[in-house]
Amino acid sequence: MFDKLLPRLILSALLFIPAAHAGAPKPAATITALPQAAEWKRHFVRDILPFWETAAALGNPIGNFPTFRCNDGAVYNAQMPCAEFFAAPDWIRSAAGRQYTRMLSRQVFLYGVAFHLTGNPKYLLWAHAGVSYIIDHAFDDKTGNVVSYWDGGEAVSDPSKQTSQDVAYCLMGLSFYYYLTRDPQVLTPILQIEHYIRAHFYDQKAGLYHEGLTGPEADRLDLVAQLDQANAYMLLLTPLLPSAEQQRWREELSGIVQTIRSRFYDHTTGLFIGTFDRNAKPACVFQNVDTDFGHTIKTYWMLYFIGRLTHNTALTNFAKTGAPGVLQWAYLPTTGSWATQPTCSTGPDNNKSTDLDRTSTWWMSAELDQAALTFGISNTALLSYIPKTFAFWLDHMVDRRYGEVWDELTVPEFTPRLPKVHLWKNGYHTAEHAMIGYIMTSAIRSQPVTLYYAFPNCKVPESVRPYYYDGRIASHSETALAELPGFCRTEITFADVH
Repeated sequence: MFDKLLPRLILSALLFIPAAHAGAPKPAATITALPQAAEWKRHFVRDILPFWETAAALGNPIGNFPTFRCNDGAVYNAQMPCAEFFAAPDWIRSAAGRQYTRMLSRQVFLYGVAFHLTGNPKYLLWAHAGVSYIIDHAFDDKTGNVVSYWDGGEAVSDPSKQTSQDVAYCLMGLSFYYYLTRDPQVLTPILQIEHYIRAHFYDQKAGLYHEGLTGPEADRLDLVAQLDQANAYMLLLTPLLPSAEQQRWREELSGIVQTIRSRFYDHTTGLFIGTFDRNAKPACVFQNVDTDFGHTIKTYWMLYFIGRLTHNTALTNFAKTGAPGVLQWAYLPTTGSWATQPTCSTGPDNNKSTDLDRTSTWWMSAELDQAALTFGISNTALLSYIPKTFAFWLDHMVDRRYGEVWDELTVPEFTPRLPKVHLWKNGYHTAEHAMIGYIMTSAIRSQPVTLYYAFPNCKVPESVRPYYYDGRIASHSETALAELPGFCRTEITFADVH
């Protein structure tokens, strides 16, 4: 079924084999040129975490994390808005001042990664505080629903005003915290919320998740409505669940894959179409909402891991074959950065434009790096992007004055265009980027990967993985956590990570 892959992308992937280029670096040299694993940790601790360690970031009480913050880290004040919000687009300005549960959850993910990489208990406590706040204030244990956001103190949780993507991301922090701790008190609300999403947003007859129940979202086919069920919680949690739930989730993941492949994959371009809107008539495929290099490479990345999890070799091969051409297409060699998407050309076949939007977007750049590192295990040539893209990230995406990274930069002017923290930007992508960088550059060099967990009763569970990857536990040690009674900080060193 995979013999109809886009010839252009297959050719691109083949042309990227080192032997096809005179003077191309040998695999050993490509690996040597990668940033050291310690550099990814150092970047996270030096450039990212300080922005999230202030009283303004932690909220009052701690765990009540604010959604909107100024570029200097101050909490957004509607009476005296910071300058960057005056110039922000309406979709940001109209929501400024709200507090979104999904962003609380993403900040939990950030602190979870900080503990995972450093072992410092303060980050685990901050993650725990965020989880507690979500469960105590946003979760309804009678319905399984969650508050999408608070506006002027009023909680909005009406299903008709929610999207499936929004509710899915409310699970992100809870899921990562459970991955770290296996705390049974957190698993119960996770399962209830997942049941709520499935009951309200999954259309059994159509075989897909709707983005919304009313309004424009109900009439569209949205890639993210399917993809982010896997990305936000299912892929990470499925191997850790009780057997009955695990089997059901594996089947649901297989269904999501089938929907994505059959409904959203564009054979002509090798991209995944973000949105099919019956009311829109785009000039070319690239004008469909969310049809870009970021959503496409993220989809290949998810399909690859779902294939591994469900033992679907054809699916993993499909992802490994399709991703390299997208990476080559998106890469801008003059700046060492990643483009956002192709643009419509004036040629007779505008679906094959090579003109690119050169805007550098933080989450797309992170996802493209992560895919290059992941697929680079078996295709070493893909690793040659990373020294340049990581240097671009450090030199231009990082805000050297206040920390964190910019949302978007114009290239080559390198001018920030959007506020640094808002209703869709928090610490999730920057934290995952650093974590994947550390894990994968260690794995590619056949070096051990050391990560920290906090398991109950100092007992290491049977199934412990280094995030989405596989590895063998080479050693572990436990230390009681006075800050979290009943749990121990567990340092695990993995070997043979892949």
